[in-house]
Amino acid sequence: MAAPEPPGPALLLPLPLPDPEPALRTAPLYVLTRCLAGPEVVVTRYADPAREPGGAGDAHPAVHEDTRDPVQLDLADVVFRDGAPDDPWFGPPGRWAAEVLDRHPHCALAAYVTGPSTCLVRTRDGSTLAAGTAR
Repeated sequence: MAAPEPPGPALLLPLPLPDPEPALRTAPLYVLTRCLAGPEVVVTRYADPAREPGGAGDAHPAVHEDTRDPVQLDLADVVFRDGAPDDPWFGPPGRWAAEVLDRHPHCALAAYVTGPSTCLVRTRDGSTLAAGTAR
């Protein structure tokens, strides 16, 4: 470069540290579903995919779209992700769910979790449901 050496040491200002974010959990899980009277469905999550939960209801493997083991997506009855409903990367939750069901023809349900107690669910037959937690 033929530039002369600077007369003194370089002054570097430290960059600010980013705010810490919680780690994204993408381990597969089993969900146990039971239908109650009326339109109410109870879903219980189990974090140990090696054991199917016991009790009344149907057990389904649920896998996060960004799982570390993509082979699990081929086994999933439910594929889900977490995010804001207006996320520019994935588009509206309904469109994301339709695309997931196209990519994974064996999957029965796609769920886009939009908050701690809300999500959008799309079934294989094209029904779209807004789901929430009753408190």
